[in-house]
Amino acid sequence: MKKVIYLTLFFLMFISCGNNNQDCKETLTIRQFYFVNGNSYDYDTNIEVPCGTIIENQPVNITPPKLKEFTYEVINFEYTINTVTNISKLEMEVKLNNTSNASVKGFPYFTIKTDNLEFSTDYSNLATNSCQQLEANSSCTFILKIEESLNIGNWSNPKLTNVQYFLTN
Repeated sequence: MKKVIYLTLFFLMFISCGNNNQDCKETLTIRQFYFVNGNSYDYDTNIEVPCGTIIENQPVNITPPKLKEFTYEVINFEYTINTVTNISKLEMEVKLNNTSNASVKGFPYFTIKTDNLEFSTDYSNLATNSCQQLEANSSCTFILKIEESLNIGNWSNPKLTNVQYFLTN
């Protein structure tokens, strides 16, 4: 008799637990990309969805994601013109500060204003130290030294007005 009661209770428990997928979750990767100055960057995100959810996984064009917990300090910004050698030189050192609790990958994006125009650009491929990864609560000093012929043109009174840090994967 005890065996019958135990078997009955076990059977009832087994039936009541059934196949319940309500708590089942899975992680899907959403493929995203963005363009800055003609270059494409990936920034995929993961989302948790109920099991069996079907999402069309076409890449999505997004606005460039920026590191929100970010500050910067201009250590040096110097633009010089040498008319004897017909060369202009830009030297820049900028301390980039990740004030978040997460390590991130990305690149700094600089806005420079002159008397005639304002432009934004990514100098990472020309930098001595491009700071393409910032550890949590740490800093990296971006270093750039470039020379160009004055035949290309020169700037008048350039000033570094803003730095942002765009995120990548």
